[in-house]
Amino acid sequence: MTYKRLTITFPEDLVTRVQRCIHGRGFSTYLAEAAREKLKRDDKATLAKRLAEGYAQSGGEDRAIAQDWNTVTADGL
Repeated sequence: MTYKRLTITFPEDLVTRVQRCIHGRGFSTYLAEAAREKLKRDDKATLAKRLAEGYAQSGGEDRAIAQDWNTVTADGL
């Protein structure tokens, strides 16, 4: 994996909390893991939103098809 060196500004209270949690891991390793977890959650949220939109759209299509079938069955077929 390729790495890129960054200079970031970080709130002091978060630096203190992270330093208490890293237990031998580096600060960069901890932040990389946190970023990966956040990106994974964001990806899941985006997928859930897209699925909900798709289901809502197909629900309307399903109702239209059902209504067409109701018309056919009402005609005695």
